[in-house]
Amino acid sequence: MLKIISWNINGLQSSLKQGLVDKLSSFDGDIVCLQETKTEKTNLNQFDKLSEKYSYYASFSKRKGYAGVAILSRFIPIKVMHGFGISKIDEEARVLAMEFHDFFIVNIYAPNAQLGLARLPYRNEWDALLFSLITELHVRKPIILCGDFNVAHRENDVGSNYINSNFPGCSKLERDNFDKLLSLGFTDVLRVCESTEKLATWWPYTAPNRGESQGLRFDYILASGCLTDKLIKSEILRDIFGSDHCPILAEFELDFSKENIFQPETKQVQCRLL
Repeated sequence: MLKIISWNINGLQSSLKQGLVDKLSSFDGDIVCLQETKTEKTNLNQFDKLSEKYSYYASFSKRKGYAGVAILSRFIPIKVMHGFGISKIDEEARVLAMEFHDFFIVNIYAPNAQLGLARLPYRNEWDALLFSLITELHVRKPIILCGDFNVAHRENDVGSNYINSNFPGCSKLERDNFDKLLSLGFTDVLRVCESTEKLATWWPYTAPNRGESQGLRFDYILASGCLTDKLIKSEILRDIFGSDHCPILAEFELDFSKENIFQPETKQVQCRLL
């Protein structure tokens, strides 16, 4: 079985102070994808507390205290890929991918279009690069694509406080780009398990009760069709605090006999400033 955890932690340092290491241990995930780490290489030694379970990989933004993604993995990947290969885009450190024998895992932190949709043109350019990358990978192996997509795909992903097409993440262009990704053959696995409910994974800090009307769903796990057939469950971990986002998980019935399983003596740490 493969258990994937995805979580925008909104800052590694602040999350560590709120018990991130213990929370990650309690999740018992096989692959943990983190977004918005806002950190530097010198701060990642905190993850050594998990060294009996994971190797870890991270991309850091050139801008201090901004963006960043990381993956903790119980399986040693065949290959690790940082970004799109375009420096002016990759310097924000929003994409980290791994290749395994039977699939890819891609962890993303999509750019926010910002108030007034001021950054929508950049977001559109970034979406196009993501589509090209996923198209390239998808012809080779199935993909699990997860992270903070910064888009509320449908109206049942939008709380009543945010029904506004000019709100970041709710524009037609952002939703159309998400539809384009799905057209490659992906399934939004949370909707397989909670198909008709209004869902949210992000709330402003002023909404501590995390009511669905107060939030938006920005966080997703997408799986290629052949992997969707192996889905066991997927859920939103609404009761886990420590960020303005909550974690999400998906479990798949997969065979890992071909993978190099992590052992303490095989631990890998790969960090890159983009």
